[in-house]
Amino acid sequence: MPTLRFQNPQLHERFLRDLAEKGFQGSIGPDGTMSCSDEQWNDINSIAHHIRDSCFPWYFSWFESTDSATEFETHLRERGFRFEIEDHGDRLVFILPKEDEGKHGFGDETPPENESCSFCGKSYTDVGRFFVSKAAAICDECVVVLHKGLADGDSSGSTD
Repeated sequence: MPTLRFQNPQLHERFLRDLAEKGFQGSIGPDGTMSCSDEQWNDINSIAHHIRDSCFPWYFSWFESTDSATEFETHLRERGFRFEIEDHGDRLVFILPKEDEGKHGFGDETPPENESCSFCGKSYTDVGRFFVSKAAAICDECVVVLHKGLADGDSSGSTD
């Protein structure tokens, strides 16, 4: 049975109010968690989308483990990123601004171990996009420089 609760009290209050206005016939638990049948989920999710859209242009990220979700939430808070959280019972879902998509990591991953570009040294919070692997990281600005170098036949690999 699908469940949903916005952790932000103001968003959740709006969500419950919108559900009531639409005549929602599901179940609301003591903590405000909404439960519905699988058949009702598309309608409920449509109302939730309206609430999400009022925050900022967004995308989802989620974690299967509580430890990873907690670590990611701490990571976002420490860096001052905007975000909202939905509790879906089986996992926490992060609603993140689309404009920051390249800065926070994705899906069931922990925050980046490499927090600065391996080429220019800029922090991932200071660039538009940031790509990481276990061994290295590169910012979008260095990707452009390196791509231009490859196109021009420069084999030095320098981003200077």
